[in-house]
Amino acid sequence: MNWTTKDGVEIPITEMTTAHIENCIKMMERVGNTHSWFYAFFDENGKPWADRDVDPTYVALVEELEARKK
Repeated sequence: MNWTTKDGVEIPITEMTTAHIENCIKMMERVGNTHSWFYAFFDENGKPWADRDVDPTYVALVEELEARKK
């Protein structure tokens, strides 16, 4: 899984520094971007969806951070 910087550069999450991962997680939580926007608004039938699926990038960042703490 890759992280895309604001400049459009893709970085493998496994190659990011721990501080960078921590900052990305904090930023996603601060702006409320921990969930996929598609699932935040509609289900597969186009109906409003109450539960939001967690963004896979957010999950990958958290999992990488937890793996480094072990």
